Amino acid sequence: EVNIVFQPLVAMATEACTGFEALARWSRNGTPISPAQFIPLAEQVGLSLRIFELGVRRSAQWTKKLQASGRDGLYVSVNLAACDLEREDLVPFVVNLLGHTEMPPAQLQIEITEQSLIRNYNVSERNLRALKNLGCRIAIDDFGTGYSSLSYIGRLPVDVLKLDRQFITDTADSPSSQAIVNLTLALAQRLKLEVLAEGVETAEQQAMLEGMGLKYAQGYKFSKPLPVNELYAWMERRGTS
Repeated sequence: EVNIVFQPLVAMATEACTGFEALARWSRNGTPISPAQFIPLAEQVGLSLRIFELGVRRSAQWTKKLQASGRDGLYVSVNLAACDLEREDLVPFVVNLLGHTEMPPAQLQIEITEQSLIRNYNVSERNLRALKNLGCRIAIDDFGTGYSSLSYIGRLPVDVLKLDRQFITDTADSPSSQAIVNLTLALAQRLKLEVLAEGVETAEQQAMLEGMGLKYAQGYKFSKPLPVNELYAWMERRGTS
């Protein structure tokens, strides 16, 4: 059974919630299966687009609950597999999905990895531009671990670069990781993009990243991925509901 949980995305200075990432979780006979195992398998057997669809449907339900409680302006980020970014029918699929769920495009952020861009760049770029024209936000996940950063990033309709957790973990002790973070911030500033740090786990990491100029983050320092029934309690504890 595949379930969707949500991890809050926050502004580090205030720790106010700015959005959520929808994450798929699968258990078999009550035993959790790692996403590192089932996501590649889902891509191989052609089920990854269905997981994306489930993520959007659950996200639409969650944002409607937020609106009903008087909270507007929060978006949900949903991961799209590389094989699905190449689909010729992707944009009509997303248009139909947003119509059925009544989810405003501006509340949907579509996450892709750097690696997915280099598989079929022309189709990927065309689809991303069409999705952006619909009003969706576009984020590059695991930024800095692929090979497309400098060659493609300036030509794509991207809103957010999500720095891979590897750089966050290594930044304190690794001059090269510090350099990559600083270069990413400089690139983002020039291109007018947001940068979000993934995998922030400690107050020390948070303070260091803020000192470097990073504004947005997600990670266990703020919250683990939560089912919807626990998100309200998390928001209440922070005075954000």
